[in-house]
Order: sequence, then structure tokens, then C-alpha cells
Amino acid sequence: PRVPMAAISGKGGDAKWETGGLPHVREWSLSETSNAKAFASSDTSGGHSRVAGNKDSTARVRFYLDTAAELYDTIRVGDIGTLDLYQNGTLFWSIESIVETMEVSVPIEDGGPVTIDCTFGQTANAVIPA
Repeated sequence: PRVPMAAISGKGGDAKWETGGLPHVREWSLSETSNAKAFASSDTSGGHSRVAGNKDSTARVRFYLDTAAELYDTIRVGDIGTLDLYQNGTLFWSIESIVETMEVSVPIEDGGPVTIDCTFGQTANAVIPA
């Protein structure tokens, strides 16, 4: 019989950019891809096989703007550095990346906190947790 597995909580998660943390991280996501190439040959019996292609990753981090710091003291579009995405206090992905987009949202009508939504594109090999 299958034993049900407990879901992992993300409450210990975090994200760090370069030497410091991003303020008030709400959530992060990571998409890893491989540009696998399909091919047919005399050994594939009329079917297709695939070979591993180039690997890539894209990350997205959402956080609140900290009132104690200016946004541009923390991160800017075009910055290149190391993005560490923590699943918990010890397990993390480390990705050399560039800040591709940064969306700032200021909810004037309901007075909510200013949020930042950044996307990062991989610029070198990523280190994934073992």
C-alpha cells in the first residue's frame, strides 16, 4: 500500500540577492528547462529519440518594499549576480542570473503594501540542492 507523504511547508523559504536578502519575501518560483532535441535515425526504428540540450532556468521573486531602504539600493533591472532561493534554512538553489524584469505595484485604492515582482534569467550553470 502507498503511504501518504506529508506536504512540505514553504514557511521557512527565503530569497537572497548577492550578499543580502530581499526584504519581506512573499513567495518565489523556479522553472528549470532543457532544450532537448528530437532526432530520428536508423537506430530509432521509425520513432524519435531525444538528446539533452542546453539547460536554462527562470525565477520569479515577489517581495514587499522595505520602508527602511530605497528599492534601487537593493536591486535594479539589468543587475547580474547570484540569486539564492531557499526552500528552508539549509536547502537552496543558487543561480547566477540577471534581473530581467521588475514590476512595482502601488495599491493606492486599498492602501496595501508596495509590492515588487522580479524575474531573473540564468546566466551560468545553476547549483541545485542534492
